[in-house]
Amino acid sequence: LTPLDDLTRLVGVGPKLAAALAQRGVTRFSQIAAWTEQDLAEVDKALDLKGRAVRDAWVAQARRMVDEA
Repeated sequence: LTPLDDLTRLVGVGPKLAAALAQRGVTRFSQIAAWTEQDLAEVDKALDLKGRAVRDAWVAQARRMVDEA
């Protein structure tokens, strides 16, 4: 098994948020890179992000992390 991605490398994601994402089964940049608008909306609502994932462009950041890997 490969170690989990360090989601705190994304701007706007701290240890608490990374743990909350992990509880939802999100542990990889590739998962976030594949999120749709609907996925973003669901995560935003579930974790009360108030639009942070969109504002901080998590999907674009995650795609860069995947490309660099």
